[in-house]
Amino acid sequence: MDCGNCARTFIGRCPGAARAVEPFRIGRRSPNSAEADASNLRAFRDGIRELGWEERRDYAIEARFADGRFELLPGIGGAKPSDLPIEQPTRLDLVVNKAARAIGITLPRALVSQADQVIE
Repeated sequence: MDCGNCARTFIGRCPGAARAVEPFRIGRRSPNSAEADASNLRAFRDGIRELGWEERRDYAIEARFADGRFELLPGIGGAKPSDLPIEQPTRLDLVVNKAARAIGITLPRALVSQADQVIE
């Protein structure tokens, strides 16, 4: 889905677009305690927010902590990563922004001619 105001993200959704889908679930396991890992999780959330994503609307983080006991890591994660489904994009778009000229980047004509969308 596309809100029309921004470039699509690498996973095919546009933050801010109206949608009737469940938020992405992001699993996170840490060998640390929740308190010791708080700054890492906060930095991750800040980075996603800067991309235009809103927690609970677009994604949910499911964090689990081993409290310094590394032997607990395999058991706190639920399913093995190899058993989890992968969401594949159903469509990929090439979007070219001609404002690149302002910073000295020359876009090849072949690239611009094949773009699905050209932003002037």
